[in-house]
Amino acid sequence: DPKDEPALIQLAETHYLAAQDQLETDEETGQPIVTDEARVELDESVTAWEDYLKVAKQPDADTAALVVQAYVLLNDAEGAAETQRIVAEDRPSQNAYGTLALYLYLGGDINGGDEAAKQAVAQAEGSQKAVVKRQLDRLAEQAVKQKKQLEKQAKNAPQGENPLQQPLGGGGIGAPTAPAPTSP
Repeated sequence: DPKDEPALIQLAETHYLAAQDQLETDEETGQPIVTDEARVELDESVTAWEDYLKVAKQPDADTAALVVQAYVLLNDAEGAAETQRIVAEDRPSQNAYGTLALYLYLGGDINGGDEAAKQAVAQAEGSQKAVVKRQLDRLAEQAVKQKKQLEKQAKNAPQGENPLQQPLGGGGIGAPTAPAPTSP
């Protein structure tokens, strides 16, 4: 039933957890490598989550926190940001809004990232406010530089090529993809 909220949540969670069993680890960096099998499970998790959001009146923040990681592993900063927003609004904290700012910046939404960064600073306590502000200001600067560089590349790209296809690179948000299979 495409309107069964508990079933859709369970599907999103089950596929995400199944993907975790299919991830490999890069021996040099310790970062997860998304195998083909893991990618299928992550795609299924995200699909179930998106179907759930179409019918949910109040999205489940616990499941959202899991699905954010699926989006991250799939190199989808915009999906991660949209889902992290649910977490941040349900559990406002410096970390929740700081993470939201990061994903918004990575997705190229500088204004949205700035707004989330302000919320993160507001949620920080005492002397942490200045530290959080400096960290997020640096992220914002990097995001602006990256956006300008990508726009320049898009302008100079030969017709038919789109350098913005993978603005975060081919390896996901901090996660390399599986190496191409080699033939024996």
